Amino acid sequence: MFGLKPQLSIAQTVEGTASPEAATASPVPTSSASPVTFAWRTDGGANKLGRPSSVVTDSQGNVYVVDGNHDRIQKFDANGNSLALWGSSGNGDGQFMFRAGASHPDGMTIDTHDVLYVVDYSGRVQKFDTNGKFLGLWGAVHSIDNPKILNVSSMAIDHRGNLYIADSDNTEPPKARLQEFDSAGHLLTTWDANFMPSWQDDFLSVAVDGQDDLYVAGGQSNHIWKLDSTGKLLTTWGNTGSNNGQFHGAQGIAIDKQANVYVGDNQGNRIEKFDSDGRFLGQWGSQGSGDGQFDYVFKLAVDKDGNVYVTSDGGYDRLQKFIPIT
Repeated sequence: MFGLKPQLSIAQTVEGTASPEAATASPVPTSSASPVTFAWRTDGGANKLGRPSSVVTDSQGNVYVVDGNHDRIQKFDANGNSLALWGSSGNGDGQFMFRAGASHPDGMTIDTHDVLYVVDYSGRVQKFDTNGKFLGLWGAVHSIDNPKILNVSSMAIDHRGNLYIADSDNTEPPKARLQEFDSAGHLLTTWDANFMPSWQDDFLSVAVDGQDDLYVAGGQSNHIWKLDSTGKLLTTWGNTGSNNGQFHGAQGIAIDKQANVYVGDNQGNRIEKFDSDGRFLGQWGSQGSGDGQFDYVFKLAVDKDGNVYVTSDGGYDRLQKFIPIT
């Protein structure tokens, strides 16, 4: 059985200055249906982001980003100022292997006590406080109960502290699945590609709302599935295309306090907003390097105030913040 390990790694504190790309709030130059305004963007400043991926926020409004090409986590405040970074390449405590697979597998989430959980290609789930202090791990390729965690693409947590990890089970052809673990790494449930006939994606994004309902975005099928905590299918929406409610790569999903659902359209370079039943509420974004534009939307997060954070990892590796219009 795997238990918590002693502290071995400490975050490197970074001088808190905004990156040169940070900008003041202004309207996003996109559709009139946009539900947000642009706040700022950052490429990490002196600590350049390289293929930024999973993003989460804590109870104080700080933002944490997986910096995939550098095998580390970067921390920013709500204004885009760099606060800290930690991690390096390797399989030791506080180290990461985000680049070990061609797809840069990773997942990150945060619980109600501001404990960060990070999973990488190795299948290890590591725990940190908000300063990067190593708190423990489980997994090491297999969990306590021995199911593999392979090619992880997303992770979320419910109010009980149970973790949902989306990964590929490496069958031929690849088929995605969800595994549910408790916070100590014990396997609780597995839902694989046989759960529903259309679930054949090899990339899934998962998020959990305040009622512990799950929302799963299928990157290839361009479907969104809403499930209850037992895995019962509640509703589904989405398909391939460029119209409202359609996607070219549904990749990245986040839920706000009102259970509104934000989905990243990876190749469409936009974010779409829905209510919890899948009714379209608005969208923003386009391809480009300007404010509110994207080059391959990757992952999303929504903070306690409804602000939306988006990573993109194409030609412009950066994090952007958007403020909801009320």
